Parts: sequence; C-alpha cells; structure tokens
Amino acid sequence: AHAAGALSLDDAAKVVALRAQALRALIGHGDMASLALPADQVTELLHGSENRAHIATVNGPNATVIAGDPDAVAAVVAHCKERDIPARVLPVGYASHTPHVEALRDEVHTALDGVQPTTTDVAFYSTYTGDRIDTDTLTADYWYDNLRHPVQFQTATQALLRDGYATFVEVSPHPVLIQPIEDTADQHEIVALPTLRRDTTNQLTTALATAHTHGLPVNWRPLLPAVTAPVDLPPYPFQRQRYWLTSRPTAGEPADLGQGAADHPLLAAAIELPDQEGMLFTGRLTLDRQPWIADHAVTGTVLLPGTAYVDLALHAGHHTGHPHLDDLTIETPLILDPDTDLQLQVEVGAPDDAGRRALTIRSHGDGQEWTRHATGALTATPAPAEADPEPAGWPPATAAPADVTTAYPDLATTGLGYGPAFQGVRAVWRDGDDVHAEIRLPDEVDVDGYAIHPALLDAALHPLALTGDADGVRLPFAWTRVTLHATGSRELRVRLAATGPDTVRLTATDPAGAPVVTVAGLTVRPLPAEQLRQAGGRNTLHRVAWSPVVATGGLPSAVPPAVGLDDLVASLAAAEPVAETVLVRATGPDATGDPLAVHEVVERTVTAFQAWLADERTAESQLVVLTRCAVAARPGDPVADLAGAALWGLVRGAQVEHPDRFVLVDTDDHPGSVAALRAAVTTGEPQLAVREGTLLAPRLARYRAVEAAQGAGQGGVVGDSGPAPAALDPEGTVLITGGTGTLGALLAEHLTTTGQARHLLLASRRGPDAPQATELVDRLTQLGATATVVACDTADPDQVHTLITGIPTDHPLTAVFHTAGVLDDAALHTLTPHQIHTVLRPKIDAAWHLHHATHHLPLTAFVLYSSAAGTLGSPGQAHYAAANTYLDALAHHRHTLNLPATSLAWGYWAHTTGMTSHLTTTDQTRITRNGLLPMPTDHAHTLLDTALASGEPTLVPVALDLAALRGGPVPAMLRGLLPESRRPAAGAAPRVALAERLGALDEAERLPYLLGLVREQIATVLGHADPQAVEPQRTFKDLGFDSLTAVELRNRLNAATGLRLPATLVFDHPTADALAGYLLTRMPVSGAGRTGDVLDELSRLDRVLAEATLDEATFQEVRNRLQRRLALLGKRWEPAEGGDLDDRIHTASTTEIFDFIDQELGRKVG
Repeated sequence: AHAAGALSLDDAAKVVALRAQALRALIGHGDMASLALPADQVTELLHGSENRAHIATVNGPNATVIAGDPDAVAAVVAHCKERDIPARVLPVGYASHTPHVEALRDEVHTALDGVQPTTTDVAFYSTYTGDRIDTDTLTADYWYDNLRHPVQFQTATQALLRDGYATFVEVSPHPVLIQPIEDTADQHEIVALPTLRRDTTNQLTTALATAHTHGLPVNWRPLLPAVTAPVDLPPYPFQRQRYWLTSRPTAGEPADLGQGAADHPLLAAAIELPDQEGMLFTGRLTLDRQPWIADHAVTGTVLLPGTAYVDLALHAGHHTGHPHLDDLTIETPLILDPDTDLQLQVEVGAPDDAGRRALTIRSHGDGQEWTRHATGALTATPAPAEADPEPAGWPPATAAPADVTTAYPDLATTGLGYGPAFQGVRAVWRDGDDVHAEIRLPDEVDVDGYAIHPALLDAALHPLALTGDADGVRLPFAWTRVTLHATGSRELRVRLAATGPDTVRLTATDPAGAPVVTVAGLTVRPLPAEQLRQAGGRNTLHRVAWSPVVATGGLPSAVPPAVGLDDLVASLAAAEPVAETVLVRATGPDATGDPLAVHEVVERTVTAFQAWLADERTAESQLVVLTRCAVAARPGDPVADLAGAALWGLVRGAQVEHPDRFVLVDTDDHPGSVAALRAAVTTGEPQLAVREGTLLAPRLARYRAVEAAQGAGQGGVVGDSGPAPAALDPEGTVLITGGTGTLGALLAEHLTTTGQARHLLLASRRGPDAPQATELVDRLTQLGATATVVACDTADPDQVHTLITGIPTDHPLTAVFHTAGVLDDAALHTLTPHQIHTVLRPKIDAAWHLHHATHHLPLTAFVLYSSAAGTLGSPGQAHYAAANTYLDALAHHRHTLNLPATSLAWGYWAHTTGMTSHLTTTDQTRITRNGLLPMPTDHAHTLLDTALASGEPTLVPVALDLAALRGGPVPAMLRGLLPESRRPAAGAAPRVALAERLGALDEAERLPYLLGLVREQIATVLGHADPQAVEPQRTFKDLGFDSLTAVELRNRLNAATGLRLPATLVFDHPTADALAGYLLTRMPVSGAGRTGDVLDELSRLDRVLAEATLDEATFQEVRNRLQRRLALLGKRWEPAEGGDLDDRIHTASTTEIFDFIDQELGRKVG
C-alpha cells in the first residue's frame, strides 16, 4: 500500500507493527498448516470440523493454508501425511484469517483508527477481495477484515491475468509465492521473478537481468554508476563472434591505469610520485591469494611474518635504485584470517641528504583506517664487510649437532605455530654462542618474484627459538644493514652469531657457499599478548554455519532401523550382537520444550549412553543419535524439538569425552532425507543435519553483520524471521536473573554506564541476602540507576509469574537477561540423575517459564546467557552443554513466533565468575590447551552490544587460540576457521607409528619406552613442565587426578597409541607403571620377527573356530567382530611392499570373509 502511494510510511508501519503486536495475544491458542491441495479438496477434508479449522489462505491451485485450533489442525496434517500428501504445520502459534481474530476486533480498530489512506493512480489488487479496489478504502476496517477473513491470493492473481498483467515480482526475503503464481497462470505467458533468495547474494541482479531479457525496462544506472551514457547496439543481427581477451586472475592491468607493474607476488602496481620523488607500491593481501602466509601463526593468530617486510623493502629498494636495507623496525603486527582482504602499500620516499630513502609499509581493510606496520630506510651503499671470518668447512668441525626431530611440535607448545611452508629447518649445530643450520623450502612453495622468500628467511631464524631458552614468544623487531646477494634461493646454509642479549648477526649462503643474504643486526623481542588480542579482538564473535558435505567412503548396503532408548538398553542387557553402526532415536514425535519432558529425555539418554560405554562389545561400534528438527541448519528452519536440541549439547559433550563413539544426525520429514542416512554415516562428520536429502555439517564461522543482513529473513505467507532488533528503552525495567552473581552484576553495571538501562530488577535465589548485594545496589545507585534486588527461584513458574506481574506499570518490563546457572561437573560415565537435574533446572526450567510469562509483552530484548560448551562440547559438562543448547534452541523458537530473542554461547571470561571460581591451575591449563582464551570483561560487553544489534537468534562470543589445536586433529566445528594449509596433515596412523618404534627396540626397552610416553601425557594433563616430576609408582589419585583429568589422559593415550581404551583406564591401572604395563599388552609390535607371531595367532584362531560349535546368535557376533577387525586393520596399517598378510587383508571381499567362516572354519550351527 505504501509502494502504491496509498499509505504514508508511518501509516504503513503502524499497520504492520500494531497488527503483529495484537496477534501476540493469540499465540498458543491456534495453529496454521500448509497443504499441497486445491481449496475444494481442503473444504472436504474439513467437513465435520468447520467450526474448529478453516481455510485461511488460498495461494494457488495446489497451495492452501488452514488455521484453527491446534488439535484440529494437527489432525488434518496427520490425515494428509498418512496419504502422502505434503503437509506441514507453520511455526506461528496462532490462527489468523479465522474467527480466532474476532477477539482482536476492537484492539485492531482502535490501534489503526488514525490510518488515512488516499486514492492513487497505481492499480491496487487486494488479496482480501480478490480484485482491484479503490485505495481510499484502506482504513482500519479494511485492515481488520484483511486479518480476519481468508487470503484470496489465487483469485487476485486470476484478476491480474484477466486484466492483462504478465509480469510478477515477489518482494520477500525468499520466494514462496512464485510457484503458486506460475501454477495459477498455467495457460498464460508470464514472467515471475523473485528478488531475494536464501543462501545466495546475486538473486536481485539475476532478477533484473531476467527482466531485461524479457523486454522489461530496467534502470541500470544505480548498479553501473561508472557508465555515463548507454551505448546503442548495432542494427544488424549478431554474428556471434567473440573478440574479447581471456581474463586473467590478476588484480588488473596496471598499465591500463597509468601505473607500472610491481613484479612481486604481494604487489600489483608501482606508482611514481613525481612531486615527492618517491614511489608507491600497492597490492592486496588475502589468504586465498597467498595461502602460504596461513602457515605462520603466533598464539593462534595468523601474522604476516616480519621477514615479509624485509622482502618487500628489498624489492622496493631494487626498483628505486637503493637495493640495500639500512634499517627496518616492525611496529604493529599485520593479522590475517580467512575472511581478511587488505590493501597493502609500500611507500618509498625521496632521497635525503645522506642518500637514504624512507620506507613505510601500511595496510587497511574495508571501512578501516590505515595501519602502519613497519618503517625503515633504504640506501644505495652496501654495508661494510664484517671483520669476523666465516669458519671453514660445513658444518664447522667444532659444532655439535642438535636434535630437530620434534622441533616444530616443540615450537607449537610455545605459541609459534608453523605450517608446512615454514617448516624449513633440516639440521642445526651449536658452536659456542653460534648456531649453524641448513634450511630448505618445501617443493610446493613458489619463490618466483620474491627478493628472498619470507618463509625461507623466517625459517633461517627458527634455530634461535630451537636452541634458546623457552622464555615465551620472541619475534623479529628490528633489522639493520640487510644486503641481498642473490635471488630465487630455495636452500640456505645459515650462521647465526650472537652480538648482544637480544641481537644476532645472520649470514646465509647457498649449498655451494655463495652468499645469499647478510644481516648485520637482528633484534628480537617478546610479542605482547595484549597487542595481539587487541588487533585480533574483532574476530571473537562467531556463528554456527552449515556447509554441504559428501560421503567419503563407500555407501553401506543398508542402515539398520533406528531403535528407541529403552530398546537400546534392553538389547545391551540381553547381550544381543552389536552392529558396527547403531541408530537410536532419542525423542519421539510428541517432543516439546516442556522442562519436565526435557529432564526426562536427557536422563534416559545419559542412562543409555552409560550402558553403551560400559559394554565392551560396543568398543568398535558407533552410536548414531537421531533427532528431528532440533537444529536450525538453514535460515528460517523451525526448531520444533527443544528436547532434541538439548540432546545436541549432551552428545557434543559425549563426543569430546569419547571421540569416534557417537554421531549426531538431525533430519527433516523429506523422503530424500531418510535415504541420505546411508551416506551420512560415511562422511566422517561427527554432527550432521539432513535437509531435503542434502547433508550439512556445522562449522563455526566469524560473524559479519553485512553478510548476516543479506541472508536475514525467511520468506513465507507468514514470516518467521524474528522481529527487527530495537534499542533498550532506558525508561523500561530490565530484569536480570542471576542478578547478584558475577555476570549479572557486571551486566547491570554495563547497561547502566552505557545509558541502556536506568531501572533494574535483579533476581536471584537469595535476593537481598546474597553476598555483595547491598554493595551492588549502592554502586548502581551512584551510577544513576534504580536497582531492586528480589529473591526469586526462576525455575518455579509461580514465582516467575509473581515476579513479572509485580513490575510497576510506570516502568514496564522491556527486557529480560537470563544469566543464572550452576555447574556440577562429572564425566559422562559417572553422571548421576541428581547432577543432571541440578544443572538443567536453573537454565532450562527458568528460561521456559520466563518465555511463557513474557511472550505477550512488547519486549525489546530477551537475552539468554548460554555457553560455548554447548557448541564446542566440553569434558565433564555434557549435561551443562545440554542445558545451553536448549537455550540456543529456545531463541530460535521465539524467532519463529516473531518474538525477540538472543542466545549468546559465551566462551571463557577472564573475570572470575561463580562458574569459574572453582577452576584449578590444571583446569585452566586444560581449557587453554583446548584452544579457549579468556575474554576481558569490556570486550565481552562490546560483543554483547554487537549481538543485540544483530537480530541474530544465536551467536558464539568466544576467543580461540587456533595454534593450540595444531598438534592434533582439528575439531570438525572449527575447520571453517582454519585455512586448509594450516590443518595438521594426516601422517601415519598412531598405532602403526608406535608399533614400528616398539619393534625397533629390544624387548627389555619397550616397557620403559611406554612408561616414558605415559609420563609425558600425564605431565601434559597436569600441567607439569618436566615428565620426570611424575613418579611412576604414585597413584593417579595422589597425583591429583579426578574424573575429568582421567578422561583427558585416556583420550590423549588413545590418540598417541591408536587404541580405544576404556573410560575406567586410570582406575583399573592406578599408577603410571601399571598403565604402561597394560599398554604393552595391548600394543602390536611391528618388526621382522613379529610377522610370524601374527600368522601363528591366525593359525590358532583357525583351529579354535574349526572346533567350535556355535549357536546362531554367537555365529552372528563372531562374524560381525571379524568383519570389524578386518576393516580396522585396513584403516590402521599402511600397505607394505610384498606383504602377504597385508595383501590378504586389503584384497579380502565380503564373500571371501563369509567363505572363511562358513567353509574354511567349518561352521557348525547347533
């Protein structure tokens, strides 16, 4: 109506907002459902229930929406599904366009009484009347009738066709009416264009292009502002010959812009500055264009190496006739991430009186200011030759070799994360204070165009870190008198001679002894962690994105049918055979968000998991946990199963404690999704959603507001994108649960000091009796706020109702912040029902009751303090993770109801809170080792404000140290944050590598070797610097182990040995000595003398099975275990040349395996 000129913008906004506000009173009393049926057949379906279910919308010949009482609508949907008629309940919770709306008649008329329509010349067709109307009738009466009576969209479309209209443009976040329009216009030639589409950014331009090709007038000027005037096409027909040049993936042709070529991989153009007698070099930096940079990470952050500034300076000097670098100082690190696109500048000034040219290197991203990274000076005069002679011979006779076999893993523990491109050290020798080294670049690194490749020069400095004291991260800071003698080098012989406490001289030659580069002085200094944190702080707000994945292995012939939780427990108790893959459906079709139901489902699931883990027969099997519509894997996905959403957090916690034992799969109702389950179990992904047959995996991604805005919204007759975010009203009351706790108090002060709130209601179980409550109120009062502290158990619905209804009307409730929560950590296999309910209650119950008590109120914010434990998983916190993914799902659920909600899955706060006050030094070390960094309070609150303005239902504010993950497999959730080249390369299977090492040892040396391995892992888990501090005979309990550290040790030994060890490992073998002895009994030993042992064991197995009399169940179990053993051997052992045993394993077909059992072993069934 506004676009047609019939309503002012203010009046149009009133109609949209005030009608939506009125509809909130109907939430919970009705439902709507979409049916793929014509209206006449729907009328027949509704026969007998006309007073309880009604036709609400007729969109097309096979697109009808019904609405009415929830049970009546559900009955119709169930009837359709039984007959394979597509039908689904829409996630709205009310029944518009039905008699339900009559209760709102007076409210709608009063709210819209001031709407003043005008007559317009633009043709206006009403979906209420189904025909063209005069727009001066668009009064409050019309807008009420439009809401009360059925939508006649098909009739209106027919009227438009009748009147000669043939172009239809759907203006919505996602096309949902294009198909009904095309179905209605089946006998007409029309053009139907969507303007936006989920998951794409070019739909609008595609629509304009389509319109243009159909002869419709398109104003291209806003899209092509550089075009001053259109050019007429020639009048003769196209000859369809192409004359354009093939485009090249470059930054453009500098000559076309009056610039010179820079001839450097990081620079695109060189520009003379005549007035300044200088030169400017420009380029762009991205990890896509320069992927090798991603292999240079410091404390988890990708930095442009300092040696790159040296290379850029030498290259610029060569172009300006000043090829020697007199000095260079690095001022600010240049940080890159996978989404970074930076403009780079190298500026060379005019020669000064001494003949030196000033040098400046700077960068900036879109919308950011320029940052100066390095300054220095270039000279035309080379540095004087050093008097200190180079030693004769290589390596020097007096030099002692250093062990570099674990050089890069060791450096990673200090925060220096070097990927393959930078791992150039091949050998190191010490000679007094001097260090000598051989450096070689990997073959895949291209050195063309560089003065000296930064990765090569950087690797030449690594021996300083390898042979020096471990005193933290130290990086190049200042360079003096750098001279390049040769370009294109791939190999160096390096001498590093100390000239001061933090300064060295570097001399590098090629393998023949010819000089390549000399550095008279290089100064290193510690890199302040705060400097990196401030520079990289923008990257700590994340979201969960879903990416398509494909199956990586052969599809199984079939997937066993899913069983229920109780059936799973019963089959384990009955000692029935266990398949390699077992599917369990943890929630039923009647799953809801009711707290009692969630508690019951979580407890039953934990019981089933404990039975699964305790049964040795499941050790080589995977349990696939199925949920339905429990996660929002696509924009606008309804989260219908809040109990299933809680299980996503529970299973994520289980996956951290027991890698490779559990898989999560969420499905929809599409027929193709059932078939896709076969592929899902072979992707290797621990978590998946299946949508319309497509496999999607969750990946943590950095949140970007612009991209989010482009993809926001969900198209539909009834929208479900959630309300637009609104600023907090300082005159309203803000309720903070957990308000006297640390996070609640910090939040109250933040909202007050930023002027977002002046009236605070702080609720906690102890209320005014809570510690520091009086002091908190005094501080808030001094800051200008009115703060009231009340005692309220928000997990009690009656107390919540009393709390909400007691808020004074002169400062009505406008925002809710739910920060309450408790911890009671325990490993999954020891988790008790009491611990489960203790943790779930203040999170789940309270959030649900707050949601129900406020859903009718015009809130501007409903904020849930969730935890990254639910997103990433956390050992010992599976039940806590379940509570938090429930909060995330509740936020999505509220958005489908057009209610405000923001769930923040917080990471690790630097400020000690009630959740973290119990953490020991070992706990904190484990957290940081798992990649979590503490967030300062002010930065966390900045992220909070950003999240509130985003309108997103869920975000993950978490600071990550990705370098901490470089030593092992990267969790699937974090793979999207790591460039491919930074992910640890898959080497030989741990079991194979360890078996080979043991095989090379004498029998008497194997147990001490394993004891050393065990002590190293124990020291890492407990945070000891020296494994020798671990006494082999001292019990784990005396060493300070609890259930969580026991789980971590088990997982680390699993990774180191390739075994699958039991959760009770440290309790069954309570000392390092005992544990090493146990590992010796489990580990195979690879060596020349062992193949015969294996064959002897196979022969013994042949004899045992040949003499056995097996019943049917035992036979099935034997066959399943033999098949699994063969599959595992195929995965864990690399093929050996000429290995008969390997050939037998890798070439055995399923038929041959069955023949092996049935014929060669003489199967006897009795």
